[in-house]
Amino acid sequence: MHTEITSRLNRAEGQFKGIQKMIAEERDFKDIVEQISALKGSVDRLMYSAAADLLKSQVKKSPSALKKIEGYLDIITQYGK
Repeated sequence: MHTEITSRLNRAEGQFKGIQKMIAEERDFKDIVEQISALKGSVDRLMYSAAADLLKSQVKKSPSALKKIEGYLDIITQYGK
């Protein structure tokens, strides 16, 4: 779990730094927006991946953790809108 999440975080961090550099270099607006869109997609995938791993670990810890999982699903649903 942590390895994949850390890898995704590192990738997003690289994209973020790349966008900062593009802005500092006054690169073309279209290119910057494309990179911001790619970063957003990366962060979205990170959130869903982390959430799925968390839910799986909760079920493994305690099959009766359904109430907790329902709360997590509510949080995920709010961010997915």
